[in-house]
Amino acid sequence: MAVALQVPITDVDRVAGAVVEVYVKRREIVTEIPLIGIVDVPAGVGALRVVVSASKHVVEIVLDADVDAASLAPAVWALEAKGWHAVVLVALERIGDAHRELRGTPCRLQPWWPSGDTMAFGTFEAP
Repeated sequence: MAVALQVPITDVDRVAGAVVEVYVKRREIVTEIPLIGIVDVPAGVGALRVVVSASKHVVEIVLDADVDAASLAPAVWALEAKGWHAVVLVALERIGDAHRELRGTPCRLQPWWPSGDTMAFGTFEAP
């Protein structure tokens, strides 16, 4: 007997999936892991999903609705110290807060928003 479970798909799932899809279309290899898998951070921040492109040295962090952008600052600095470029993917309605909370950190922000069945992304911004 087979049992099917209906697992809800969250915005974080959709954003991470869309980012992975962009890399795949460019024929680049990426890994989707929790942030703690690449840098030592507190558990609440460490559970955030990231898409890692080793060839580009880019870590794209999907900011969950339950996490303040300011709590990412130490992780962004740690990534930079390891030679990684951080991109923080932020829901459009939170982009102003992210600019304020991450001002001066070595990362780029990229807003996202739902657009029908897909996710739309804005341009990269410096906090």
